[in-house]
Amino acid sequence: MRCPTCVEQDLKSKVYSEGATKTLLGGGGTFWDENGAKHHHDPNRVTSYYRCSNNHRWSSCAHEMCLNGYCDYGREEPEVRRYEDVSEGQRGYTRTQTLTNKTFSGK
Repeated sequence: MRCPTCVEQDLKSKVYSEGATKTLLGGGGTFWDENGAKHHHDPNRVTSYYRCSNNHRWSSCAHEMCLNGYCDYGREEPEVRRYEDVSEGQRGYTRTQTLTNKTFSGK
């Protein structure tokens, strides 16, 4: 994983996880398809928060992937949001831009 802002600015940085949250929706869950293959479609989304050593902050939000390797559920591109640069020791996030996975992965 690379910081999307550092990728754009051709900078090097270390990436640190700042935790994650998960929605708590009911429903969905485990089922077996017409061929007897087991699936798990969790409707909840996990948002992971990151910070780099240059104090750029961003998050990535997506569904958890189905455990069935042939199923596409949860394999969509994560929604990546970049936040304003935050000074050392300052907490909080302000949404500024939604990024493409191309920027997020550094490809």
